Amino acid sequence: MKHLFFILFLWIAPAALVLGQVPAQYDEEVRFLLKNQYSVGVYASNAGWAATGKRSLFKNIRVNRFIETDIAFLKHPKEIKNNNGSYSVVLPRGYVYGKLNSVYALRLGVGVERLVFEKGDKNGVEIRWKNSFGPTVALLKPVYLDIIVAPDSPPIVERYDPDRHFNENIFGKAPFFYGIDETKIKVGGYAKTALNFEFGKYDDEYRALEAGVCFDAFLSPIPMMVEIDNPPFFVSFFLAFQFGKRW
Repeated sequence: MKHLFFILFLWIAPAALVLGQVPAQYDEEVRFLLKNQYSVGVYASNAGWAATGKRSLFKNIRVNRFIETDIAFLKHPKEIKNNNGSYSVVLPRGYVYGKLNSVYALRLGVGVERLVFEKGDKNGVEIRWKNSFGPTVALLKPVYLDIIVAPDSPPIVERYDPDRHFNENIFGKAPFFYGIDETKIKVGGYAKTALNFEFGKYDDEYRALEAGVCFDAFLSPIPMMVEIDNPPFFVSFFLAFQFGKRW
């Protein structure tokens, strides 16, 4: 809950900085030639880190339509990371006890972004409201762990089995590429809404913070954890930094 309040604070705080700006009034002669925009970015959410890219076409200087793609980490709300350092002076990789699969979401969607407030000058902040939706492909990679088989022997790598692997014999999480050839796919969709706060000084450059919420839903539950209900949907609150160019 404390993480949710922190993310909501990060969402609301930028809006407070721009209260008092006048409604959008653009100088048509300055920006009417800039029809295209490309941007990339990273964002943090209650589910972890993600990367995003967006290609926009301005219908006019108040409205643009775009195609976006994300790759994001999805996390079960009851995940708790453990570190088992009792077997070695070498710190093992953290692991989530009871986790069957790591889940990565690939999103490809379309959307529209509308101007809310214009920045008063090059040092101001411009606000836009963004909405998008599209399909989501979830990649389910099985979890592999370093397992202790004897006190004086190095750990061996095995796929997590809740009937044989416990906190007492788990050393840590295995390297990322274990299990990648066993990845499975689930298909769903997403919807996203956000406020975009642009602070680039020049019309042909793009620098922005974006805060919002994303909802992913799938046709069936995603098997992430054992002995815990696995939901077919995920809600992520996020804060993003984006940069790019207009031409």
